[in-house]
Amino acid sequence: YGRHEDNWGELRLEADHMGYAWCDLTRVRLEVEAAGREVWIQRANANAYGGSVSGRAQLRLPEAPSIPVAYEFDATLSNLQFAELLRALTDREAQTQRGRLSGVLRLSGFIGEGQGRTAFGEGQIRIRRGQLLDIPLFGGLSQHLSALMPGMCFLSQSDFRAGFRIRDGYVETEDAELRGDILTLSGVGRYFFDGRLQFRIEAQLLRSGAVADILRLLTSPVTRLLEFDLSGTLDRPEWTLRNLPRL
Repeated sequence: YGRHEDNWGELRLEADHMGYAWCDLTRVRLEVEAAGREVWIQRANANAYGGSVSGRAQLRLPEAPSIPVAYEFDATLSNLQFAELLRALTDREAQTQRGRLSGVLRLSGFIGEGQGRTAFGEGQIRIRRGQLLDIPLFGGLSQHLSALMPGMCFLSQSDFRAGFRIRDGYVETEDAELRGDILTLSGVGRYFFDGRLQFRIEAQLLRSGAVADILRLLTSPVTRLLEFDLSGTLDRPEWTLRNLPRL
């Protein structure tokens, strides 16, 4: 419906459930407007994984099938349950995981059969009060730390935050930080869309306070050079200690 003489129309959509692949949305509400080959999705809101998602998007439809579809969208994620999202992404149970994920994402690019897919954008992400060192990605790191400092438990609650840029084929960050009660990790590097990892990680015990100062003093020969390379893939991450500590 709409003003057909101007090739214009609008649509309001409400759905109890919508999903594609790992993305599972409930109580979806959005407005769609179209004029010519331009399509706008406005005021989109939905519940997802115990939190909420909101955003907007714009599509520019091509005049011929050989021309890719151009897209732009902004999205805001609020208080998603990290364990539920992790289970949807990996098909693995995350019984020990906790935490709430929030973030923003701005993305643009092209989708087309002959032209392939491209994505460019930026965003920020934060996970509050999680237990992130318990996920398989950090298994190799935990083994290194346990060997260097036996008996110390690093699987405490931790907060993660990072800004990132999306380029054609990879996601890049220069300020990723994982803060825990005992351990703080900072990292720079890239995650490639084919699953490859290319990161440099620095580890430091505790953050501040008298106990932190004492622990750093007692373990300074070990912790001074705790720098790691993270390579491999998400399925098979490889942690390599860059410099062996001088004991």
